[in-house]
Amino acid sequence: MSSIRAGELKPLGAFSPDRLEILPDVPTFEEVGVDVFPYGPVVQMAYIQAPAGLDPEIENALADAFEAALTSETFRDFAAKNGFVIDPLRGDELDAEVDGVADAIAEVAAQVFAD
Repeated sequence: MSSIRAGELKPLGAFSPDRLEILPDVPTFEEVGVDVFPYGPVVQMAYIQAPAGLDPEIENALADAFEAALTSETFRDFAAKNGFVIDPLRGDELDAEVDGVADAIAEVAAQVFAD
């Protein structure tokens, strides 16, 4: 965002179904006629993993702490100013999201790197 605000970088479109609140004058790629979602939304994911077999009590305490940080007013303000979407998934819901992205990437890779 600092590069955009400084005029050093010009956004061409938003990789989202709707315009971004932080960049309301930037069209979505769909608006300019580019289908960037043939396999689902384009998202950047960040998540934290722990070692397999971690005590469930410790796992839940860590997940609760990270979720509290992500949903804190301080981080929400930072995210809003920088165009981040906060979606604190965990457990089965996170597993399903990661699996869906991995499946989409595999499908694209099979087409791009076909013999």
